[in-house]
Amino acid sequence: MPDRFPMHLIGVGPDEEFAIAKQLTSGPVTWLGNVENLETFLGRPPFTSPYVVLLDGLSSPQLIAKLDRYADFIRENPIILQIAAPPVRLVVEIMRRGVRDVIQKPYTLARLRSALEELCGGRGRWPP
Repeated sequence: MPDRFPMHLIGVGPDEEFAIAKQLTSGPVTWLGNVENLETFLGRPPFTSPYVVLLDGLSSPQLIAKLDRYADFIRENPIILQIAAPPVRLVVEIMRRGVRDVIQKPYTLARLRSALEELCGGRGRWPP
């Protein structure tokens, strides 16, 4: 993870799933926007500034297959997955595949900030 800030948070999934993330308008990680799916995200020109991907919109049956399909991208980039009520075994499989954190929906802005701070090594605290 780069030491420099600011970083951007980019959502991958349906727009309506990122209401909490859209509140990150100041601080070390700020909301940049979202794209509908991983294929669209990967088809764009690469970002030049550091970013974290907040992944949503995958059901459990297709989730592991999708993570396996994009394994190189997931291993090389900071990914947080937001998912509703994941079983513990699924979370373990997700983390084994390189996703850095799994946050259970619904979540709070404080929980998202905590995940981002941990991912960034605690550097660059948010204002109160």
